[in-house]
This record gives sequence, C-alpha cells and structure tokens, in this order.
Amino acid sequence: MAEVRVLDDYYLAITLLITIAYQLFFFSIAFSLKFDKLTDFAGGTNFTVLAIITLAFSGHHNARQIVVSLFIMLWALRLSGFLLFRILRTGKDDRFDDKRDKFFAFLGFWIFQMLWVWTVSLPVTVLNSPNVTRYAQHNFGTGRDIAGVILFAIGFVMESVSDVQKFRFRTQHKDSGAVCDVGFFKWTRHPNYFGEIIIQFSIYMIATSPAADGYVGGGAYRALYATILGPLFLTILLMFVSGLPLQERPGAKKRYEKGDNWSGYATYLHRTSILIPFPPLLYARMPVFLKRTLFLEFPMYVFDPAKHADQGKVQQSQAEEGRGGKKFNELKAELEELHRSNADDDAVSTEGVLDDDATKHYLSLCRQRRQYEKLCTIQGALSQISNIQPRHALMHVKDIIHGELGDPPEVLAAIFDSQPHEDGVQDLTFRLQKAVLEAKHALDPSNRSDIARTTYCDRTNLPAATTEVSALRRARDELVSWIEGELTKLSGGPAGRPESEDHRPSNELGRDACKTADLDDIWKLYQRYVSSRKDLLVTMDHASAIDPNNMRPSTKLKRESRVGATQDLEIKPIRATELLPNLHDLLRASAAEKSVLQSTSYNRRQLAVAQNWTNEAIMRLADESHLVVPGTSNATAWASAAKEASAATNIFVKGKLDAGNSDLAKAKLAFEGLQIALGAFDRLDGGF
Repeated sequence: MAEVRVLDDYYLAITLLITIAYQLFFFSIAFSLKFDKLTDFAGGTNFTVLAIITLAFSGHHNARQIVVSLFIMLWALRLSGFLLFRILRTGKDDRFDDKRDKFFAFLGFWIFQMLWVWTVSLPVTVLNSPNVTRYAQHNFGTGRDIAGVILFAIGFVMESVSDVQKFRFRTQHKDSGAVCDVGFFKWTRHPNYFGEIIIQFSIYMIATSPAADGYVGGGAYRALYATILGPLFLTILLMFVSGLPLQERPGAKKRYEKGDNWSGYATYLHRTSILIPFPPLLYARMPVFLKRTLFLEFPMYVFDPAKHADQGKVQQSQAEEGRGGKKFNELKAELEELHRSNADDDAVSTEGVLDDDATKHYLSLCRQRRQYEKLCTIQGALSQISNIQPRHALMHVKDIIHGELGDPPEVLAAIFDSQPHEDGVQDLTFRLQKAVLEAKHALDPSNRSDIARTTYCDRTNLPAATTEVSALRRARDELVSWIEGELTKLSGGPAGRPESEDHRPSNELGRDACKTADLDDIWKLYQRYVSSRKDLLVTMDHASAIDPNNMRPSTKLKRESRVGATQDLEIKPIRATELLPNLHDLLRASAAEKSVLQSTSYNRRQLAVAQNWTNEAIMRLADESHLVVPGTSNATAWASAAKEASAATNIFVKGKLDAGNSDLAKAKLAFEGLQIALGAFDRLDGGF
C-alpha cells in the first residue's frame, strides 16, 4: 500500500485536527446530556484512533511500527475501559461536580485532554510518518527493542493489577479510615502512576530505536528524539498537575481533620515510597533528604498538621469522637454491671459457664425486647388507620357541591342561542323571565334541605365545604335577583317616554349623529373649494390685462408721506391678484431675507462669543497683571493704567537716552584724544 501524505510529512497537523474533532464530538454529548461518564472513554479511544490512522497512512507495515501501535492501543483501551467500568459501578465522577454545568470550565477540561492525547501519541505518530518510513530500517529485535518490551510488560502489569487491587479494597472496606496497603501498594503509594510512566518511556524507547542505531538521519532523526515530549508531558502531568498533587497532601489533610485512622495512615506514609517501588522496611529507615530528592517525595507532597490542617475541624472531630467514646464506655459499664447482677442471681449456674456466653445471651434478649416494642408500635398505628372512617373532605369540591345542591339549572345562554336572532326583544325578555322562574323553582328543594345539610356537615366535620356551598348559594340568589331587576327595567321602561321615539341603542344613535355631522362638514368644504376655484380663475384672467408698471409703489406718496407726516393718509389694501406678476421677485426676496436673517443671527452669536472671550481675557489679565485692580473689566481703568505705564516708559526711555548721549559724548572726546595722540606719534616718527 502506498503511503499517504496529509498536510505535513510527520502527520502532526492531521492528528491534531482529528483529536480536536473527536473530543469536541464527545464534549457536545457530555455537556448537552450532562453525561460525563464518556470523558475517560473518549480520551482512551482517541489514542487508538490516532494509532490506527497513522499506521494505515504510513503504507509500511514494519514490525516496530506495529508493536508500538499495538502497545499504545492496548494501554489506552485498558485504561479507558477500566475507568468507564469504575464510573458506571460507582455511579458518579466527583471530578466534575464543580464543572458539569459550566460551559467554559467543562470545555477547558476537554481542551486539556486534547493536548494530552496529541502529545502522548507523538512517538507513535512520528514513527509512522512518511519522513521516517522512507528510510530503510533494521529488523525488530535489537536489545533496545527487547528492553522496551520488558519495561512495557512490567508497567502494564503494575498499572492494571494495582487498579484492580485498589478497586477491590475500596469495595470490601467501607470504612473511610482503612489504609490500602495490599499488593503493589505495600511497595509504593501510587503503583498505577509508576506503571503508566514506565509504559510511555518503553514506547518511546522502541520508537527511537531507528534513530539510535543510525538508520534514520536528518530531520527524521531530530523528530524522533523530540518525541520525548510525550513521556515527559505525562510524567509532569502525573507528578505536578493532576496526579500526586491531588492525592497526597489533600488526602492526608482530609484524614487528619476527620480523624480517619490518622496514626495508621501516618505510619503508612513513613514506610512506603511515594512513586518508586521500594521495600518498606528499608524506606522507613532511609534519611529524609534521600526521600525528598532521590525518591521524589518533594516537600509539596508532604502534609504538616501544624501548617496545613484546619484546627477548627480537628477540634470538632475530636469532640464528636469524645462523645462517641464516652457513650461507648457508658454502655460497656452498663453491660458489666448487668453481667455481675446476673452472676449473683444465678445461684444454680455451673462453674463451666463462660462470661461471654452470658453477655451474648443478654444482648440477644435486649435486641428481641427492642424489636417487640417496635412491632407493638407498628401494630397500634395500623389499628388506628383501620378504624378511621373515610372523610368527605378528601373528595373534590365539585363532587361535594353536586351532592348537596343537585344538578344546576339549564344554562340561559343555551336557551337564547336556540332562538333565531330576528325575534323581538319582548319575546326574548319573556323567555328570560321564564328561565328565571324555573331557576327559582329549582332552588326550592335545596332551600328545603338546609337543615339536613347542616346536620350532615356538622356530623362529618366539613366546615370548609359548608362555607363554600353557602357562599355559592347566596351568589346564585343574588344573580337571580339582579336578572329580575334588569328584566323589570326592560319590560316597564322609563315613564313618560313617547312611543314614536327611536328605540335604537345609544351607540347606534351616536354613530348616526356622527355620520350626519361628517357629511355636513364635507359638503361645506366642497362648497368652499368650488368658490375658491372660481375666484382663482377670475384672478388669472385679469392678471394678463394688468400693466406691471402700475404695480410699482408711488414715489409721490412717499414724498408726501415724508413731508406730511402729520397727515392721515388712507392706504388702500393691495389685493392678492395684484401681486401675482411680482410673485417671483417676492419669493426671491423672501429667500434672500431668510439668508440675511440667518447670517445676522450667526454674526450675532459670533459677536457674543467674541465679547465673552474678550471679557474673560480682560478679567484674566486683570487678575494676573499688577496694572489694575484684580477683577476690573472697565476700559477706563485700563486706559488710565496704559497712560500711566506709557508715561513711566517715556521717562525711563528718556533717561536711558540721555545717559546714552552723555556716554557717546564722552566716547567722542576720548576718540578725539586718541587721534591727537596718534598724530603726535606720527610726527615724532617723521622727525627721526
């Protein structure tokens, strides 16, 4: 069969994807059904699936590949089968009590299991990969292969047998204080963990045999040796994560706080190795530093009662144990006293009768007397139950009412529904009155049986049922009375009402009135529309005959209005039809006016903001400067301060200018003196 290359040449990606899909499938079942018994089964069978797939993809059925694949499959199926059997036998898995209903916490466990399966399977996965099988390998049977097979057998026997031994011990010893020190547990406290570690290193030893003997080189050589990550990961997991840390110190703390044979368990811890099998007699005499280093019993596993125990729980356990011991001593003293009294009274007893026989005989008599008292109590209770009469209170309320009042009258709605709807109101009223009379007639038998019912209820102790029946009867009487009153109103009607008046219901009258008012409003609106349309047509006809020049306002009127301001001018209103030629200009003016108003409003807002900013700046400068009084916002104060500052500046500058002019004059005089001296020196040089 040809080899299959999938994603990479070491089958790392395909095995990771298969593991993720496989574990997520079982996680969906476990979380949705709250069925966590599949957890260990899914982990163990996943090893088998990866081994079968990689061996089938490799295309080379070398004996070493088959042996390694069979070894990991055998270990995984044995482990998952035993864990599944144990969980089904006990009925629970305490590891998931705080995770079963939490999605992410439960998913986190399954993700960790994915990493565990994929990492521990690395030696088998890489050995079956195409990058390793392309090299010619030597036959199976080297010394390394034989040693690996022997180690696997030792580890497999230790793990499987120790699991069975511990399970049988817990099944046979229900006492929580019992210490499992049978079989392999005499030599090590965790033989199953030691066997599992040996199994993984034996598989790694066989898988790396081609690289160790020089038959594989390059990347395949490095990849085979890198698969030691699988055994190391399992060892770290058992020693520092989920194995020994959860078994050693927490288990010892629980025993110490509850007082479950702590002295015996402490002796077992002292003489038994934590992981590596070793004779108990030698381990008990071994120095502590060797136990903490060579035999891997690190300080993180050691339980110190003074540091790690909850003293409150210890005191509570001791108090309960003290009360139990006190009661035991009292019973023992009572038995001894009874035994002595029995020995004194029994004068005819022979000397060969043993004390133990008398004690056993007395205990059997005590047990028989106690059983007899229990049987008498049960017999009395059964007699009381058999003498109890059946109570009507246990009956349904509807059955009690039916037994007291009989069948209810015929429903009135059925009578009305049976008549055609077009019958008159008088006919319906007559039938309703007839039904009411029949109902009242049906009430007479129940009224005549009031005394009998009251006597019967008092005799059968039914106060609640009597109250309910009386309430229902009163409610029915009130309903009949109300119906009679309403029928009287319908038949008589109000006094003084004319016969020709409309007898329709008020809601129908209201609807007719509303309809009439709506029609009147619609008609009025239509008339207004017609008249408006006529006016508009007339206006449009006269619009073409009007001269646009005549529509301009008169300047003479303006002059007259300016000159004669005190005169009352009669201004005639302009008709809407006269504005039609200038309607376009008016619209543009209105739009321009809106834009101007908006611009004016915006400028005003900007001016207000600028004014506020200026006032704030003036106030801040007044507070920071020393020219004006702090808090001054008046411009006059700033002007006077500026005038004073300007005058002072002028005086200062003028003084500096005067001083500069004076210094300049002195410099000129000095310069002139230097020039005279230089001329004198020149003359002296010329004379010589």
